[in-house]
Amino acid sequence: METDVFDAIALAERPRLLGLAYRMLGSYSDAEDVVQDALLRFHAVHTNEIISSAAYLTTVTTRLAIDHLRSARVRRESYVGPWLPEPIASDPAPDASSRAVVRDSLSIAFLVMLERLSPTERAVLVLHDVFAYTHAEIGSMLDRSDTSCRQLLRRARQRIGDDRAATEVPPSRRHEVVRRFVSACEGGDFDAFLSALMADVELVFDGGPTVKTAARRPIRGADRVARFLAFAITRTGAGRRVEPTMLNGGPAALIFTGRDALIGAVFIEPDEHHHAAVIRWIRNPSKLQHLTDPRPPTNEHATHRRVVRGVSRGHKDGDMPDGDLPEIGAPATRALAAIGITRLDQVAERSEAELLALHGFGPRALSILRDELAAHGRSMRV
Repeated sequence: METDVFDAIALAERPRLLGLAYRMLGSYSDAEDVVQDALLRFHAVHTNEIISSAAYLTTVTTRLAIDHLRSARVRRESYVGPWLPEPIASDPAPDASSRAVVRDSLSIAFLVMLERLSPTERAVLVLHDVFAYTHAEIGSMLDRSDTSCRQLLRRARQRIGDDRAATEVPPSRRHEVVRRFVSACEGGDFDAFLSALMADVELVFDGGPTVKTAARRPIRGADRVARFLAFAITRTGAGRRVEPTMLNGGPAALIFTGRDALIGAVFIEPDEHHHAAVIRWIRNPSKLQHLTDPRPPTNEHATHRRVVRGVSRGHKDGDMPDGDLPEIGAPATRALAAIGITRLDQVAERSEAELLALHGFGPRALSILRDELAAHGRSMRV
C-alpha cells in the first residue's frame, strides 16, 4: 500500500480504533499497541484486496484485542492487589461513540464491569452498544452467526445488568461528590473524610507491585475507609494538591505530592445523598504515566508516518547520536537501564520489538526515541 494512501486512512481511522481497543482492554498503552499492530497489518495488504478499509481495520483491531485480552486475563490473575483500568484524559473517539446506547461507556465504573465478561462477550457489547454496529456486521467481524451474536449480547447485558444502571447517575451528583472529596483532602483529617462517605462505602486501591503502602484488598466501611484516606493523604506531605479534573468522560480528582509528583487518580461513585459509595484510587505509577507523559504526540499525521517508517525504513547513514536519553518517563528509563541502555546511541543497536517487550516501556517512549534518532538520520532495527 502506498504511503500517502495509508497515511490518509490511518489518520481518519486511528482515533476510532483507539476508542474501541481501549474499551476492550481498559489500558490505553495496550490499546496503542493493538492499534499499531492492526495498522501495520493493514499496511502490508494490497489495496485491491480490501473492500472497506474501516471494516477491515475494525475487524483486525477487535480480533487482536480479544487475543490480547485473553492473555491479559492470565496476567491479571497474578496482579498484586486489585486491578483497575488505566485512566485517560479524553475519549479517543468522541464522534464514533456519540451514538452509544450506553452512557458513560468510558467511565472507570463501566470498564470495571466489563471485566466480568468473556473477551467475546465484551467485544459484542462494545461493538453493538457503544459503537452501534449491527449483529450482522459483528458476526462478520467475529466469524459468528447473527443468532450467536444476539445470544452473546443478551448474556453480556444480563451479567452487568443492575450495576450498569447504578453507574448512570446525573453528572451534577458526580461533580458534587468529587468536590466534597477534594474538600476533605484539604483538611486531611478523619472527621472530614467520614462526613463525605456513606456507611458501607468501599475503597479499591490499585497500587500495582511497586507501591508498598498500597491496600492489597478492598477496604469497606466508613470508619476504616476514612482512617485509610486520612493516613494516605497525610503521607503525601506538606504542599500537597488535590485537584478536581475530568478523566474518562467524567469528574475525578488528581492527587499530587508537595514535590508535584502525581500519585493518584481518584474516581468516585456517589449515592443519592452525594456521599461516596465507591472510591477507586489508581496509584500504580505505570497507569498514571499517560497522564503525565512529557511529550505526547501533537501531530497525528506524524504519528502515522512513524508507523510506516517502522515497516519500510532501514538504517540510514549519518552521525550516530551519543548523548543522554531524552525524557521518556521513569518506568521506560528504568526498563532500558535494566538491559544496559543508558545512551541514545545504544538504542539503535536494539529492535523495536525487543524494547516493546520490556516491562514499563510503552509505545509513547518508543515514538520519542524514534523521533530523536530520526533527527540524526538513524533508526532502530525493525
